[in-house]
Amino acid sequence: LYNGNATANRRVALPMYTVAVNTGFGEGKRAWALNLAKGIFIGRHQIPYGHLGTCVTVEEVQYAHRSIRQVLVHNVSIRNDCTAPIRVNLTGQWGATTENGTRIKDISHTLSRQTVGLNGSTLVPETLSMPVVDFAIVASAPSSSVLTLDAGTRAQQSFVLAVATSLPGEATGPLEVALQALANATQL
Repeated sequence: LYNGNATANRRVALPMYTVAVNTGFGEGKRAWALNLAKGIFIGRHQIPYGHLGTCVTVEEVQYAHRSIRQVLVHNVSIRNDCTAPIRVNLTGQWGATTENGTRIKDISHTLSRQTVGLNGSTLVPETLSMPVVDFAIVASAPSSSVLTLDAGTRAQQSFVLAVATSLPGEATGPLEVALQALANATQL
């Protein structure tokens, strides 16, 4: 999305909805990689779990959906290498939502128990003949905020984020379009 001549790159930064995993025992170590050949972003996080040591590994893989262009997929895999069961917290959170070239209209838009949304618009029109661009972002949210894993087990969850705009050539009603893209992606 365009954001006027006054900014360095003329593009706005849309906030991203991600799911964070934590044990309540500190941050641990993080590493990131970008696989350009496959078009995926990978994050690995090794988290301590009390006296059991650093035995929880979270791997996140994010990539654009191949057939639904408005969709970003976020897979989260949690592995318990501890010698005892563990409980981890899953928290959905929006990324930066201020000073990024957008006006957020509604960030606490809960569409259902497992779907959250955000409405906003750019701050500057792209041309005099085009008004500011409205956008909608909807995302699947964790079904439960606490996950229990037995020793030596792994759990995986996938989350989907869909974006739609009011740019020419795109359907009107960005929220409805984003909701439809999310529904289509979660049925595949």
